[in-house]
Amino acid sequence: MLWSNRLNRLTGYVMILLAVCLVLGIAFSIGVSDQDPAERAEVEQFLIDVEDSQGLAIISSVFFILIDAVVGLVLTALLYLLFRDRSPFLSLLVLVAFLANAATAMVFDATNLGLVVIADSYVNGGVGLAAGDPGFLDLAHVVAIIGGIISLLSVTALGIAMLALGLIIRFAPEGRVNPPRVYGLAAMLAALAAFLSWIIVVSDMGILFFAVQGIASLVVLIGVGGHLILNPDDEAADSPAAT
Repeated sequence: MLWSNRLNRLTGYVMILLAVCLVLGIAFSIGVSDQDPAERAEVEQFLIDVEDSQGLAIISSVFFILIDAVVGLVLTALLYLLFRDRSPFLSLLVLVAFLANAATAMVFDATNLGLVVIADSYVNGGVGLAAGDPGFLDLAHVVAIIGGIISLLSVTALGIAMLALGLIIRFAPEGRVNPPRVYGLAAMLAALAAFLSWIIVVSDMGILFFAVQGIASLVVLIGVGGHLILNPDDEAADSPAAT
């Protein structure tokens, strides 16, 4: 029981840590630029903005790399250990989908860092090209498009993971760990928003679904994480009929 309590608390602390890193990463990225390098007409101003806010861009990237390469992977393993008794199949799906999300997210992180390097080269010159060379604009545009595609794939994998986690919390038979089932609904909402984020390919309205997905995910991270920290030995948070 002592080990079980420690595992619950550890998972809770990791969930809160991931939420903090996510909020900080987004907060620092907001101040970098409001231009979209995937739009050819906005590439130049984007590169100038990134160079002017290089510190913010790098700090934001560090937080997201920390999430994708460290904290997220640890949490993935802990969630599998916590919920595998409630649904072995769904827990395995959570594990696989979160790993897919981490792998693709790390590629996306690499494209973001690449854009920081390109921005510096465009403004100051580099790799044998003079500052302001149009070649940097073309390169940044291509990297941004690739990054956007990878981002959508990553969010889709995240959606699958959140859907599986939501189904466990909301509907699976009770097991050793039973967070309030309302967080299952929040996880499924995050999943739905993640799937609908593909709308951004045809409409800027898709950004709203990214926002909903992020907020719902934070609700799950903070809610379930807080529950595990405050109730490490609570094996029956509510009944299957509870909301």
